[in-house]
Amino acid sequence: MGRFDERIEEDKRALDLDPLSPAVNADLGWDLYLARRYDEAIEQLLKAVDLEPNYWVSHVLLGRCYEQKGKLQEAVAEFEKARQIESSIPRCWLRSDMVTVSQKS
Repeated sequence: MGRFDERIEEDKRALDLDPLSPAVNADLGWDLYLARRYDEAIEQLLKAVDLEPNYWVSHVLLGRCYEQKGKLQEAVAEFEKARQIESSIPRCWLRSDMVTVSQKS
């Protein structure tokens, strides 16, 4: 079992203990993203957003997943949602400038 698999298993155990936690759901989504399991990550992050629509972290991570899948409009929309929720997010976390430039190419 690789390191990503270990982290994902740990996240799933945490999710068993607290299935309604947006942070735990987002953590699992992030680790799935890092393992390049983008479709699973998107599914998990959508659950996190459903649990707490104002948890900006889920929107940033979801945007990154969409970016990797080439769904740039969806990515930008998620980055913008995150910025609306929390205006002090560093622009480098949002990557919206880069995604917007990519759309024009």
